[in-house]
Amino acid sequence: MTVKYVGSAGEEFDLLNFRNRLQDANFHAYEWNYTEVKKKRKSEITEFTRSAKIYDATIVFQGSYEDRVSELEKFTNISERDILNETPGKIWFGEYYAKAFVVAASTYPGDEPNWTIKEVAFLCPSPFWVREHRYSFRKNESDPEGAKRYANRYPYRYANGLINSRIVNDHYADSNFLLTIYGPIVDPVLYIGGHEYSVSIVLEEEEYLEIDSAAGTVVKVKASGERVNAFHNRSFENSVFEPIHPGGQDIGWSGRFAFDLVIYEERSEPRWR
Repeated sequence: MTVKYVGSAGEEFDLLNFRNRLQDANFHAYEWNYTEVKKKRKSEITEFTRSAKIYDATIVFQGSYEDRVSELEKFTNISERDILNETPGKIWFGEYYAKAFVVAASTYPGDEPNWTIKEVAFLCPSPFWVREHRYSFRKNESDPEGAKRYANRYPYRYANGLINSRIVNDHYADSNFLLTIYGPIVDPVLYIGGHEYSVSIVLEEEEYLEIDSAAGTVVKVKASGERVNAFHNRSFENSVFEPIHPGGQDIGWSGRFAFDLVIYEERSEPRWR
């Protein structure tokens, strides 16, 4: 089991080793808010929502005074940088993470020699635990058009020009995703579970397109790293933000470009196994 805090800059702080150990943190606690309309003999629930969640936790720092001071400083430096940059870090619990800020802390001597106790409060603006499922689809170099040509006799292509594959979303609910399409390609189109995702745009070599369904953004990233808003290049007939439905989903595309798909499994608590 891995339990750690990873700052927004990528610095990791292990919370489950011989030197630092997380205690009394109930990451399997959650609560839904609801809107209630009271009637004569019953209530009608019209909406469920979620608020930010605070997980109170205790971290035991063990070792020599020098070791404890070093680890305490490291933890503070990582977590405070996230606060000042207004960018959350991540609490990792096994394969799941929740975006979090450390918004409160207090430190005092432990009951055992060479122990220091730190009480902290992890604030999760989005109170969901996330596991990422990653898929990569490479460009078809052998036949970039993805369909069979017939020389001399037929002036057009047969078949639909799509290369088929399949993914599985084993979550119990629709899932958000991050779709990254790599150039060079003009007006990329692909299908997930029969739904069309298309953007009218030109991507040159070393450029790529990011579609983030949760944020509702479409961004072109140039070779220089410049990020350009491509929201209005998206298809207006078929939403490019359509979530990935549960179960097996067929993938279809021309094979003329590569793309990556990250599916976000979001739960109120991490899986128990």
